[in-house]
Amino acid sequence: MDRERRPSRPGWRTYPLLALGLVLGGLIAIGLFSSSRPAARRGEIRADDPSLFYSPWNWYGDGSAFQTTHFGAWLKFGWTGRNLRLKVDVSMADRAGIAPDAYPVIGYSIDGGPMRVLPLRRGDRERTLAANLPEGRHRCQAYLRWVGFGEERWRAGRQVGLWRVTGLRLDPGATTYRDPALRPRRALFFGDSILGAAFNRGAETDSFQAWPEVVAERLDAEPGRVGFEGQSYAISGDASNGNVPALFIPQNPRESTWDLLDSYHPRLAEGRFSPRPDFVFLCHGVNDANRHVPLAEVEASVRGLLPKIRTAAGPLAQVFVVIPFEGFNRAPIRAAFDAYQAETTSPDAKCHLIDLGEEASSRVEDWVEGKPVRRSFDGLHPNAAMHARLGEWVADRVSMSMARRDDE
Repeated sequence: MDRERRPSRPGWRTYPLLALGLVLGGLIAIGLFSSSRPAARRGEIRADDPSLFYSPWNWYGDGSAFQTTHFGAWLKFGWTGRNLRLKVDVSMADRAGIAPDAYPVIGYSIDGGPMRVLPLRRGDRERTLAANLPEGRHRCQAYLRWVGFGEERWRAGRQVGLWRVTGLRLDPGATTYRDPALRPRRALFFGDSILGAAFNRGAETDSFQAWPEVVAERLDAEPGRVGFEGQSYAISGDASNGNVPALFIPQNPRESTWDLLDSYHPRLAEGRFSPRPDFVFLCHGVNDANRHVPLAEVEASVRGLLPKIRTAAGPLAQVFVVIPFEGFNRAPIRAAFDAYQAETTSPDAKCHLIDLGEEASSRVEDWVEGKPVRRSFDGLHPNAAMHARLGEWVADRVSMSMARRDDE
């Protein structure tokens, strides 16, 4: 099979071994299947060590490594000892000859301290995250802060715009343990470059300073963000966004991305998100507007996607359709939401529409002490401060929506 192209999804009965392999691959990708093999000697910890917790729905694991192409994808764990080295694999980028400034940039925090920045470089195999700490138990969170826009991120086997983790190196005799601070809930976010916090620091991007992080914290949930620059509900992908196709195309669902980690590996296990999300957010529509996608196509995409999201998320998940913060495609998205509610046997009480209105625009300026304060560096992507405000506003609407449904 050509692994550089999307398979035609043969039936499970026709190819049982392939089906089993894809299901197991999906389980590995979302962290439910971990090898019970012991860690290597001399303080080496495998990437599939069960103490390592990868953000849900956006990692693929093949046993020897875990990899992600999503801005904001993260890894959390605890460890003992004084030193910590992160093992990585950048050989795909090396072979492709990408520019030095397009390599992944990692953000990380030790013991809940401030986030630090670690740009990966050509030939990297290990990088130090902590050294000479006091002996004892420590915690680490690391995340994909940025990777070069436009680098291949979709076609399996060709991806170079990704972060690939191959394990950890600890002190001899040191061990890992599950981070005790993990939140109990899970929140799945679908979106575009705004979801990934693109250009929130001007010429730089720090994906952690993004509105979904604020919402997830308010909901006491761990976030899994599925976002690509240039992606939309209905636009086919091209080289400008790493060849990532549309989120959902009703006429060609096999070329949609909502249920795939990349062009080959499934995001679902037996037709369901795993783990089951407590919350799902759909946050697309900006790029449809920028590329002048017909309104009817946007409406058809959202209308066709919502029942699939409901099935994959299960009946208990709270689903939120978010109107783009600039108001793009408000009418077709609202129409699709209304049609979905009308087509169900009874209205889906756990599916909500969030529209922050004009106050959410990043194209306007605030006035502080008589001086203009920008909300965006480029007139479209919110800056870090605006992301924080958007996160609070969305979280408020989430609370209001669920409270209103409970009262009905």
